[in-house]
Amino acid sequence: MGPTNILGPISFGDEFQVSGTAYLGNSPDGPLLNVYSEGAMTFYGNEVGPEGLIEVASPATFQNELRVMGPLRSDYLDVMGPSSLGELYVNGSTRLGNSPDGPLFGLYPEGISHNGNEVGPEGLLEVASPATFQSNLEVMGSTTFKGLTTFEGSTTLTLAPDEQFSVSGITELNDLRVMGSASIDYLDVMGLVNLEQLV
Repeated sequence: MGPTNILGPISFGDEFQVSGTAYLGNSPDGPLLNVYSEGAMTFYGNEVGPEGLIEVASPATFQNELRVMGPLRSDYLDVMGPSSLGELYVNGSTRLGNSPDGPLFGLYPEGISHNGNEVGPEGLLEVASPATFQSNLEVMGSTTFKGLTTFEGSTTLTLAPDEQFSVSGITELNDLRVMGSASIDYLDVMGLVNLEQLV
């Protein structure tokens, strides 16, 4: 049986089954919805694998739940409402939130150009909004604080013998306790000082 062309409206009261390839809709760039079975050739000349293939070339709206049980590849995915993702892998850049100055949260892999600079091999995590960490924050590499930095509550810095904590600029401390050695170029103390040993 060859191709069947239906030019007018049609209604199916029960099941509608296509064993081969189905093209629905038409546009200058090809069909709007394509359904391919295993071994078929797509509209663009690619062979379909054993899982089959559905191609949607036009905007699609799902009024109810959309559940993807396998891998999902998308060049552009716009989610307007709440979404639940069990696991998410992104091979390129990730931008979350939006503001007049750009995304509020960004993840950039190596080689991506960000603000005119190429991201290095360690990647880049950028948080442009205030961030609250309910649990521990552990930084394994170097950390640079630019601008006003405020530590509220008890803050403990534990350094190995070969590690160093450096502060450049003016620092105001209500209470400073140094358990080991410290090198200070200039120290202005406004209150009481308790020194067990001063070299």
